Amino acid sequence: MERRVKFVVLLTAAFLGSGCSYFGGSSGAGAGDAAAMTDAGEEIFFTRCWMCHDPESEEPGVGPGLKNLYQRPPHTLTDGWEHLHTDADMRRVVEQGNINMPPMGETLSAGEIDQVLAYLRTL
Repeated sequence: MERRVKFVVLLTAAFLGSGCSYFGGSSGAGAGDAAAMTDAGEEIFFTRCWMCHDPESEEPGVGPGLKNLYQRPPHTLTDGWEHLHTDADMRRVVEQGNINMPPMGETLSAGEIDQVLAYLRTL
């Protein structure tokens, strides 16, 4: 229930122009401002990714749960790709998608993907 409340609050804030560049605003995250990057990434995550990926669980749903994502051991995906759980690997999955996930590289800017990765590192 708490996740749904957080989702509604973040989605409402995004629609009210809180700064998510996906909705035409600026992220407010400077190059050296890690907290702003993480906050912006969380906002994007809860508007674009949460429906398939649970940030509070490692259990799969529509897509894999993302809790402790960066601490997981490497594994091979169904398409044969060795997934190492690094920023480069996560960027590849987000940008290009895979057999189960649509590519988001044309939906999210490089900066927005950086913000989402900053958030994912906190899980």
